[in-house]
Amino acid sequence: MARGFKTGGRTRGTKNRKTLERERIAAQLQEGCKTDGAVAELIAGASKLLAKNVLEFWVDEFDRLAKYYRTRDRERSNRYALLALDAAKALAPYQSPTYRAIMLAPAMPEQPPRRFTLKIHDSPRLA
Repeated sequence: MARGFKTGGRTRGTKNRKTLERERIAAQLQEGCKTDGAVAELIAGASKLLAKNVLEFWVDEFDRLAKYYRTRDRERSNRYALLALDAAKALAPYQSPTYRAIMLAPAMPEQPPRRFTLKIHDSPRLA
């Protein structure tokens, strides 16, 4: 029996929990949470935090630290640059396609066309 109007559930245009959670995580990552506590909060608060998001955060963080220490402490800057490089290597497959060589089978040798002869005759039993 159709009533013609909705009687329950979310009101039209209201976002579900998963969408709200995804938007909250994206907003926190865009704000630039730069402390370990912020990452722990993201991981604890998220229903599913993707590895590529964590990798991307640490690439940005290590790169920022390497730039900060570039003029102050060369050894620390190099250490953070290497950490940023390692994290970027792990993140690269998620952001860029992987190209691979494709082996093609050799072309089939050209063969002359085959001729078939089909003989159709009437059977004496059918007549």
